[in-house]
Amino acid sequence: MSVIAFEHNSLDFRFKSLGLNDGLPSTEILQTFQQSNGFMWFATDRGASRYDGKNFKHFHYSPGNDFHISNNFVTAITEDNQGNIWLATEFGLNRINNEGKVTVFTDTNVQQTGLASTWIQSVYSDSKGRLWVANSKATQIYNPGLNRFETIPLKQKAILDEEKNWANVFILKEDNAGNILSSDLHGLLIFDENDKEFHRLTSTSIESSQLIGSYISAVEPLKNGLVAVGTEQNGLFIIDFKSDSVKQIKSQLRHQNVSAILPFSDTALLIGHYSHGLSLIELSEGRHQAIEKNLFDNMSIVSNSIRNLFIDKLAQIWISTSGGVSIYSPFTNGSTVYRPKLNINGLSEKSLGGQDIYDSFYRENELWVAHEQGLDVIDLKTKLVTQNILADFVPDAKFSIFQMAVTDKGIWLALDIGLGFYHFTDKTLALYLNEQGNPYGLTKNEIYTVLPDGEGVWITGYMDVGLKYFDPKIGVVKDYLGEDSQYSIGGNYTSTKIESTINELWLATTEGVFRVNKDTGEHLMYMVGNGQNYIRARDIIEGDNGEFWVATQGAGLTKIQTQPNSWEIDTTYYSVEHGFPQNELTSLSKNGDLIWLTGTNIVISFNSKTLEVLTYPSLLNINDLSFTGNSSSIVDNVLYLGSNRGVVELNLQVIKQNNIQTTLEFTQIKAGQTVLYKGLASKRLAEDEISYADNHISFSFAALDLVNPKLNQYSFKLNGYDKNWTDPNTSSTVTYSNLSTGKYTFMVKATNSDGYWSDETLEYNFTILRPWWHFALISLILILILGSIFYLFSKKRYMRWLHTQVYVDTLTGLANRLKFNDWYDKLFNQNITFALFIIDLDYFKDVNDSYGHDVGDKYLIEAAKRMQSCIRQSDLLSRLGGDEFTVIIEQFKDNDNLVKIADKLTVALASPYAINGHEINGSASIGIAIYPDDGATSQTLFSNADSALYAAKEAGRNSVLFFNESLSKNLKRNLKIRSWFKTAIKNDEFKLFYQPKVNPKTNEIMGYEALLRCFHPVAGVISPFEVISVAEKSGDIYEIGSWIFKQACIQIKQWHNAGKLTGPVSINISAIQLTNRNFVNDIKSILIQTQAPVQFIEIELTETTLLENVEQTRETLNEIKQLGISIALDDFGVGYSSLSYLTKFPIDTLKIDRSIIINAALDATAFIVLKNIYQLALDLNIKVVAEGVETAEQLAMFNSLHQVLIQGYYYSPAVSAAEAEELNFHHKNLEKLTFNDESEIVDDSEQQDRG
Repeated sequence: MSVIAFEHNSLDFRFKSLGLNDGLPSTEILQTFQQSNGFMWFATDRGASRYDGKNFKHFHYSPGNDFHISNNFVTAITEDNQGNIWLATEFGLNRINNEGKVTVFTDTNVQQTGLASTWIQSVYSDSKGRLWVANSKATQIYNPGLNRFETIPLKQKAILDEEKNWANVFILKEDNAGNILSSDLHGLLIFDENDKEFHRLTSTSIESSQLIGSYISAVEPLKNGLVAVGTEQNGLFIIDFKSDSVKQIKSQLRHQNVSAILPFSDTALLIGHYSHGLSLIELSEGRHQAIEKNLFDNMSIVSNSIRNLFIDKLAQIWISTSGGVSIYSPFTNGSTVYRPKLNINGLSEKSLGGQDIYDSFYRENELWVAHEQGLDVIDLKTKLVTQNILADFVPDAKFSIFQMAVTDKGIWLALDIGLGFYHFTDKTLALYLNEQGNPYGLTKNEIYTVLPDGEGVWITGYMDVGLKYFDPKIGVVKDYLGEDSQYSIGGNYTSTKIESTINELWLATTEGVFRVNKDTGEHLMYMVGNGQNYIRARDIIEGDNGEFWVATQGAGLTKIQTQPNSWEIDTTYYSVEHGFPQNELTSLSKNGDLIWLTGTNIVISFNSKTLEVLTYPSLLNINDLSFTGNSSSIVDNVLYLGSNRGVVELNLQVIKQNNIQTTLEFTQIKAGQTVLYKGLASKRLAEDEISYADNHISFSFAALDLVNPKLNQYSFKLNGYDKNWTDPNTSSTVTYSNLSTGKYTFMVKATNSDGYWSDETLEYNFTILRPWWHFALISLILILILGSIFYLFSKKRYMRWLHTQVYVDTLTGLANRLKFNDWYDKLFNQNITFALFIIDLDYFKDVNDSYGHDVGDKYLIEAAKRMQSCIRQSDLLSRLGGDEFTVIIEQFKDNDNLVKIADKLTVALASPYAINGHEINGSASIGIAIYPDDGATSQTLFSNADSALYAAKEAGRNSVLFFNESLSKNLKRNLKIRSWFKTAIKNDEFKLFYQPKVNPKTNEIMGYEALLRCFHPVAGVISPFEVISVAEKSGDIYEIGSWIFKQACIQIKQWHNAGKLTGPVSINISAIQLTNRNFVNDIKSILIQTQAPVQFIEIELTETTLLENVEQTRETLNEIKQLGISIALDDFGVGYSSLSYLTKFPIDTLKIDRSIIINAALDATAFIVLKNIYQLALDLNIKVVAEGVETAEQLAMFNSLHQVLIQGYYYSPAVSAAEAEELNFHHKNLEKLTFNDESEIVDDSEQQDRG
């Protein structure tokens, strides 16, 4: 047992971060800045980037590009009062105006602009609208009228003896009184508004302090006229010019070098250091807190090298570092997560012992916490943590605590091995084991819940435990809900139970709620969920006046109102329809009229009187958070919740929603290939006129609430086209095409991260101009009408001819756009399923340009005839214009039928054309969309088919693509691979290769990994990863996986009979195989058939396999383990790596991923991680295999790590069984083997086979 302390009154800083994977061009972030409209800007050593919460727009050195700037090393960013963005760089100054035009100020235009130097160190816009520029030679103000920079002098009497000129200003700031402060190599300066010069700030106290001679690295004006000054060597100084006092702060800082200063509150400062993280200091009380990067905690800051601190409009703190950007949200205030914290030596002492919280309870300022590693106690006053209090009594105890219940004397523990009682006074633990034949009457099954009653306790558990009353002196004295009851017949179990005020027990179970009379055992089950069977009840509490509240897994919150002296109840449900974010609830606690609930990963409050629902999506800021059931409690307005990431503590008087209205901006508007708006202006847009030919309009927009941008929702509407606003969704782009001519207004509105809608609606007006042929058509109609006057007696004949001409394409004789639109709209009105083909003749423009329009027209006529011959008379072939055609196909059987039609069209259109003595080789691209699967509206369906057509052209033309991208991309190949499965095994086209695992001390082969190799008779070698992926989707994985296991067992049997095996052979198992109910039986059957020795069989699983279904996976692996087969965990150290896997599952071997090996050979810190993984496995008696070892340097790392096996190219790739036998017998002292090309299978999988 160990007692350790959290830092008293420290805040739980949890950060989100941005890096290269999110779109930043570099991790070296020099400054963060927020534009007035809400966009964030980042100055980096690879240019400047604007961020809208999802996407970045980059400005960098790229001559000829619209976003070119003078230099990539951006030192500062500001915005002037006209909305222009200014970028300072090491070579030049750049201005980005509202239209997105970049103006560069460098040495090429110095005479015109007056810029004293191109090395710009700072740029700043003050409250008076002036733009200040500090460069290596002067401090200047920009005169926008003259487009010139004017130099500000330093007052002559303020020039020090050692100064030769007025230069090297690094900082520009405005204090609360509107004074411009600056600093140079010799101290602080202030701008005199009267004489327009800088004066040096000095006083008796300043001159006598260590500030003199210190390099000033940061200046931050504070309230009450104070100024905070940071230095590179002497810490922090607080200057009060009114009282002529200087206070130096050193002891409260993590280090004396200060890189940035930010007011955190009225009395606290956040200080950045060049290489030592952050210091949070309290000026009045002298308290301080260190904040630093933790390599093993993805909620810590990304780097200890702090470059800049910035607070945005929502009071979020943006921390610019050498490793990216870290962001602290004020909406996490009032929340603390007690969780395990790792360091390079393993589990930190200052943390909980585990993170999967099963239960917790409050007692006398202590929080008792049960987790997967044991039982900890947190002293909530001192923040002292007593870890694993049961270890002193049962040092090697390996049991799980599912629930706890406190009494005056101690705690009852529900265990997988029975019952436990911990006495407070004498600090002893009594165990009542559920082993076979125990004297207490306990069934041999896990106990899940405990509820004290007098000297004893009511218990429930798994399967046949039922409901029992247990007296510690006697054992089980009451046994209810037995084998014949409705409770036990369905394999039911209880999540939690309570004792009501009317002498009853209420149980929340997997099949609903059970109500039990304590004295007689009489009971009744209430199903929850409006009559739906078997909705789980996760938690239950008693309210006032006979009401009970139930958190359910699928039916939301349920209120059960009992009737006096009756089993009759009234049930009311509160769910998504009433404002709940989800119907899956896990726990609940009551605090007055408020009921606090948890969903899967969200905190919810529900007012039982007003029925108001509030949610807190921005509160915790934790990835992959999942709340555990029935593990919540409220004490003195503090809510404690259990989760998979630790204990969550919420101060209900401090936490708040994000109810700040977000701003909304367009980020791009595009018509056809023309960008109408680049998303840089801070003003609203003028109306645009768009030609009919560019009738393909895309809008991109962003809600600039950056607390959690993924949660921002949007709703939009196109006036003139859409009847209603779209349902809220997180998509921030929309495309319209094939719009009719006329005026439109696109409108969009958005929510913030907590779902509050903004009052602002963003609008863009545009007009689709009439096409040229519209006027030609009008003219034609007028001529025909005039002609009809002269031919009055043949009116009917001419009217029929006119009607035909209106709906027929005059060149090809096909239906024209009007006919297409009429037919198309009719199908939508009748809600008929149909397929839409959009066909575009490839390189038609080249035909026109090369041979003339006469040949081009004949080419179109011939192509139309060929297409007409490929479809049925009931299908409609139309020419919309130019070389664009459509086909509407009704009554098709399936997608294969559409593929055949598309194939006929492409073959017909690809045959050579003989026109006017020219041979023309043609082809076509086709995009296909199906109603209603690919679009519920005519516009959406056409847009999606058009998108598929574009993709077909980009794929190389002469292609057919369905709108479903994965289908269009992989359909044919996947079908070929699936059809090949039927013959591959029979034709011996699947083979197993074996890669040895070697003891590096003796160079002996200690086992193999069996790896699939696939040899297609036509396509050649196919990646086994592609084969497995297709097989998993098609269901063929069961047959292929069974074949792999059987072939490996046959080989193992052969090698064993010949005495050639010295270790196990690993066989990879798919996650889908593992979830098959017959999987274990299939293994047993193969073992019987092959008689393979189980001690030489090892199945190999990836971490993602373990995540598919934790409980079922653990049960299956235990069954496999009972067969004598060992289990290996592959690719450890990447993806979802969690130390809890090593205790939750029966793992025998840990295979360290090759990425860990590569990094460990290059980086000392990564090598420490490798050693800790190895030591942890050794302590848990788990074998270790290092994968992907390729070089002598990598092998040398394991000289100090004993009992590690090596797998990788350093020794051998995967080879055939025959070659593996040669390895085993002809190279007993194996060092480094060279293989010819025939023994290696070179394909994409090879990279994965190197360990």
